[in-house]
Amino acid sequence: MAGTGEQYAHFFLFVCSECRDYLGAVCASSQRNLEIADAHVFRLRCTCGWTGQLAGFEALRHWVELGEHIDLTGVPHCSSYLGEAA
Repeated sequence: MAGTGEQYAHFFLFVCSECRDYLGAVCASSQRNLEIADAHVFRLRCTCGWTGQLAGFEALRHWVELGEHIDLTGVPHCSSYLGEAA
């Protein structure tokens, strides 16, 4: 069970539907639980010019790290509807 004040960084690896390059995104949560973060919708932009919105569950990979050594300032919360790409 998460202690008071613990924050987790949820990292996502997406694939651009146009050029097949990789796109990374992150959101923060007080929970390690994957389901909340998987429902988060990211606004993504690729270097090829493609832009779009993808939910966390559409990611190629999703992993979680305890945020104690990660600066999560400005990172959208996983429960917010729409976040920015990392």
